[in-house]
Amino acid sequence: MGRVTLSGEWQTLFEATEIGEYQGYIFLDKLEAGDTVEMRIMVKDEEDDTYKRYMLRSWSGVQEDPVKRVEPLPCATGLKVEMRQTAGTYKEVTFKFFGRA
Repeated sequence: MGRVTLSGEWQTLFEATEIGEYQGYIFLDKLEAGDTVEMRIMVKDEEDDTYKRYMLRSWSGVQEDPVKRVEPLPCATGLKVEMRQTAGTYKEVTFKFFGRA
């Protein structure tokens, strides 16, 4: 299980560069009223070797369902999951990612 204290900058929770399928869980049970966090999933474009945004999600305040699932995603060249906090007092989040070839 990983753990990170969020900041206003994007922080990498998970990165894969091996061919496979990856998924995970992010635990947002420490969010309080006034907190907002964003998660983005980036996929590496083989043509120019840069990460490009696939998805952006945002959550605010206390979460009724604090466990957020990152659905299974295929990886061929690169996959990255990042988070940042855009409002409130910076919180610690825990996460777990796993995959199979």
